[in-house]
Amino acid sequence: MGAKFSKVRENLATTYDMLSGSLKDKPYFVDFRNALTSRTAPVYEADGVHLQPVGNKMMANRLAEVLKAKGW
Repeated sequence: MGAKFSKVRENLATTYDMLSGSLKDKPYFVDFRNALTSRTAPVYEADGVHLQPVGNKMMANRLAEVLKAKGW
C-alpha cells in the first residue's frame, strides 16, 4: 500500500505543479499547498482526506491572508 500511495501522491503533485504554474498569475488562484505546514497536531480525519475543525481554521486563515493582501 505504501509504494502505491507514494505513486498516487507523486502523480497528484505533478499535476498540481503544472496547474499552479499555469494559474499562478490569475487573480482567482490561491495556492494552498503549504497552508498546513505549521501544524503541530493532526489536522486530518482518520480517512486522511477530510480536515478536522483545526485544519479548516488553518485553511480559512490562509484564505483570509490572501484576500487581505489583495485588498478584498
